[in-house]
Amino acid sequence: MHTIMNRLLVVAAFLCMPFAAVWAEEQAAPTDLYEIAQAIQEGKIDVGTRYDMNKNKGRFHLIHSETVGLECEGCHVAKTYAPDYLLVDRHNAEMNAAGTGKGDKADVLDRSVCLGCHKTGGVATVWYQTADK
Repeated sequence: MHTIMNRLLVVAAFLCMPFAAVWAEEQAAPTDLYEIAQAIQEGKIDVGTRYDMNKNKGRFHLIHSETVGLECEGCHVAKTYAPDYLLVDRHNAEMNAAGTGKGDKADVLDRSVCLGCHKTGGVATVWYQTADK
């Protein structure tokens, strides 16, 4: 009886090993934006080497859509910007959104979304400086 029970325990342990490996991997994965940003900067999370927003291979797009898990609508907000929105190359961005620009067709991005992480004191690489008070 003990032999059968021991064999069942060995089989059960063997069957649980893949689940234990997945659980251990999930426990080791970064869980907050600061940890994710740090892991990317240290090369612990592979987000590619192509520094652009190409939706399949672009590092910036992969970070935000795949690694951080942002939904498309979080950044892609409209076909045009508000009249008072200041942006270098705004005209081309709006032409791309219309499908007549020099780049891929994509909705315009609301850069204010980026400020949550990419401003001075944010958790990610600083792309935007804050104005002095």
